[in-house]
Amino acid sequence: MEGSSFFKKAAALTALIPALSFGFDSNLSPAARTEAAFVSVGSRPESIAYLEEQAARNNPYAYFYLGVALELGRGVHKNHEMALEHYRVVAEKVKEAAFNAARLHYRAGRTDEALSYFVLAAGGEKVDGNERAMVMLGRIYESDGNPTNRNYIAAARWYEAAARRRDPVAVGKMGEFLLYGLGRQINTRDAKIYLERAADMWNPESQYLLGEMFSKGMGVPVNKTEAGKWFLVAASHSADYQKRSKNYLSGLSPMESGSAQRMAELWISAHAKPSPIDYLGIIDRIR
Repeated sequence: MEGSSFFKKAAALTALIPALSFGFDSNLSPAARTEAAFVSVGSRPESIAYLEEQAARNNPYAYFYLGVALELGRGVHKNHEMALEHYRVVAEKVKEAAFNAARLHYRAGRTDEALSYFVLAAGGEKVDGNERAMVMLGRIYESDGNPTNRNYIAAARWYEAAARRRDPVAVGKMGEFLLYGLGRQINTRDAKIYLERAADMWNPESQYLLGEMFSKGMGVPVNKTEAGKWFLVAASHSADYQKRSKNYLSGLSPMESGSAQRMAELWISAHAKPSPIDYLGIIDRIR
């Protein structure tokens, strides 16, 4: 395969011949047929040929699945540059392609290019796309190591959109933003609600921030044992918070420390830990 230029040249030729089916059910939708072809790449060598033929006919789903095949090296030699080109061609039509293009740009350090594709993947002004793209937009606008992109209002907008989908990072970020007045006015009552929701989804940052709220009386009465509980819960699955948690508990009385420990153990035993989300993982299927 030689990228989009190949398909532009091939389109004129393929328009003159009947479409090849390669045995894929013609009653399926174009997206389902191309997915079936991609899934069968390992067992059916003709699957790649079918996807190429469909891409030459400007089937956007074929472009997407060829991009995935190229990125993963399934049925073809792995080639991220070619995968990116395939995603780019159909990014405005297939949100999953836009997301994969954004990922590849982001991993290569091309944040500005990634930003535009994440917006497409998130659904643009409609905000009806992929919640992982929304979270990545929030991260980029929050700072992402590049102060020129910092825009807390924009970050809050995207985090809020993903929070409506119950994304644990986004829910926690909304709590943090409301707690400290980042892109939103300070609202400790709503901050606590968001942080508690995110804490229940095992967001360690939110668990730690609840500890901060109760240890410092940020919109709630100071409660040392409740603070200690949340610090211990955060530390139980995040090395980032273990030292800070230990330092706080060292300042409590033995009774307070023991109560915090028991409360943390009860909380942990009552909350199943979900699988982690890979926010930059490849999307290999069209929803």
